[in-house]
Amino acid sequence: SSPSSSSSSSSSPSNERKLKAHEDDHHDDHEDHDDDDNDDDNDHDHDEDGNENDHGHLPPSSRAAARRRRRRRMREGGERKQRSRDDVAVVWFRDGDLRIRDNEALYAAVESGRRVIPLFIWSDEEQGKWGVCGAARFWLSRGLQSLDDDLRQKYGSRLVLVKTNDTTSEIIKILKATKASALFFNASYTPDIMRRDDTCVEEINKEKQAQKRRKKTMQNKKALPLLHPSLSVHRCVGSVLYDITHVEPDKLQGALSHGFGSVGFYLRACQRLGDPKIPKPPPSAIPPPVNWPKSLTHLQMGLERLPRRSNGERVDWTMGIQEAWRISEDGAHEALRRFLEDGIHHSESKARHRADRKNTAIISPYIRFGQLSPSTVYYEAKRAMGAHRCKAFLRRLAWRDLAYWMLWKFPSLPDLSLRPQYELQRWADDKDGSKLRAWKTGQTGYPLVDAGMRQLWVMGWMPNYIRHVVAGFLIEYLNLSWKHGLEWFHDTLVDSDLAINAHMWQNGGHSGVDQWNFVMHPVYAAKNADPDAEYTRTWVAEVRKLPKEFVHCPWNAPPSVRAQAGFRLGRDYPCRIIANLKAARVDSLKAVNELRASPWGRPYVLSCGNEALELPDGRVARCITRVDYRTNSRQPMTKQVIDDEKWNGRTPNHRRDNNPLAVAMRDCVARSSRAAELMTS
Repeated sequence: SSPSSSSSSSSSPSNERKLKAHEDDHHDDHEDHDDDDNDDDNDHDHDEDGNENDHGHLPPSSRAAARRRRRRRMREGGERKQRSRDDVAVVWFRDGDLRIRDNEALYAAVESGRRVIPLFIWSDEEQGKWGVCGAARFWLSRGLQSLDDDLRQKYGSRLVLVKTNDTTSEIIKILKATKASALFFNASYTPDIMRRDDTCVEEINKEKQAQKRRKKTMQNKKALPLLHPSLSVHRCVGSVLYDITHVEPDKLQGALSHGFGSVGFYLRACQRLGDPKIPKPPPSAIPPPVNWPKSLTHLQMGLERLPRRSNGERVDWTMGIQEAWRISEDGAHEALRRFLEDGIHHSESKARHRADRKNTAIISPYIRFGQLSPSTVYYEAKRAMGAHRCKAFLRRLAWRDLAYWMLWKFPSLPDLSLRPQYELQRWADDKDGSKLRAWKTGQTGYPLVDAGMRQLWVMGWMPNYIRHVVAGFLIEYLNLSWKHGLEWFHDTLVDSDLAINAHMWQNGGHSGVDQWNFVMHPVYAAKNADPDAEYTRTWVAEVRKLPKEFVHCPWNAPPSVRAQAGFRLGRDYPCRIIANLKAARVDSLKAVNELRASPWGRPYVLSCGNEALELPDGRVARCITRVDYRTNSRQPMTKQVIDDEKWNGRTPNHRRDNNPLAVAMRDCVARSSRAAELMTS
């Protein structure tokens, strides 16, 4: 079940008060507790009866409750603290929150009554192997431009752009230069960024303590730039539905023995937290500072460097992306609106798998870069359909949070098999890289697979169902490691998200906590995704003139049909990179069974056939294991078969007369019939 299945109504006054209190708790997540009085003009507050309280004589929990009550009264009364014109807050934008609407950090900064400096910092040196690159980096660049345009045109503000090799030092430098009394940012859940953020907060606190120690010995206090004495740091929750560090799905009873790592496992924990936070409205105004810090131009940020040919000509590989997407916050809301008007009505049926129709929510890059908040998507979908009519769609948002939780719990998820024994799985020999290269470039000879990979290269995206098709083909048929697929998706997807990609590829590659209990067939999958062959014809022009029944399997087309279509297999379009799909599946299955029976794999196999996983804290979880492996089957049990009643309504023997003679006879009959019709018309 979904978090939205809670019986309480989010619109009731009591629940609204609870949600307001919950939202206030987010703003109290100060990393610096030495200066809690920064949110007040003094150390005093008033209780519900108006009596003055000295927070210094109250326990921390009571002081926090008093602050929350005061803030709630201020907000409900429409009040906003009056501050001096020099009181500044820095809002540190990240690559996952490029928006103004429902931006927790921005909202909190504006509500604090301070003047606001929107800031974005980029560091090439800190990106590492899994940093923002390729197509996603281009999206980031255009997203920053759009955010800056919105701030300027709608609020008279701007986005300060900074490039550095040390983000922590740069943050402290900017805080000193602007004399900011508060730093607001939305939390990130990528392990490297989380560590950097923690370091940044620690260094700020160290610098403040050092300033206090130096205060008595400093002869000229204005000689050196100093941090504001009441500087506070606010880490908000804005990129996920729930703060993943508070969900704790592994602490529920039975969580380690039933469905560990599945979306249901995660949703059960979310239900205890109630509905996600209500989206914040856009600010009515963003007060600018008196003096702006220095900023680079978008060009100087260097996020759109294009390769050059030997003759100096630029190679602009971004044209398809620019044509396919409107990279802006307004574009994000427009895409969501289109989906809610039509596509979401198919979200509970198999029609959502159709790649030739816009039944899929084409909003993933907007969520990845924060131009849409997950809370906005969640509540807009519920408003459009009701929670019970879009459960499958809402579960995808929960699955996204689960991926972040997995990456937080297992930081090595992108690099090492989660089930450690699978690091030793046998993969196919592809020393010259020809199989992997054919898969990357859409030259496998399987049109549906090639259509997906070519769409990925052109527009940086493909539908979710097709992602499963191409991933399954790489792993189960070519028998190549999931790590190759993860690296390619990371570089070519505009919605490249390390948590989601690593989680998906590990599960598909046998080593994740929730092994895929399905394998997409590169031909039969078209019955769900592209039954009319329109999607494949769009992206694989070579098969465009073939009759519909042969578009997904051109090798089955008789010579007469190929000749009529002007199609030459092996010249116009490559022959299949692997012809015997059944043998390929058997070999892939054998590789896993060999691993499970080996000395390094056997200790992980439980008596029920599932596999054990030791968690970072020493506990052991039972991982969901595919039935083929649990039963040590020699033949694939998990497979996709053709169902001709759903395949264009044909009978199971619709190809029985596809021998060359029969096809030629049908061609002659058809031509004669057309000629007769022309003569009688």
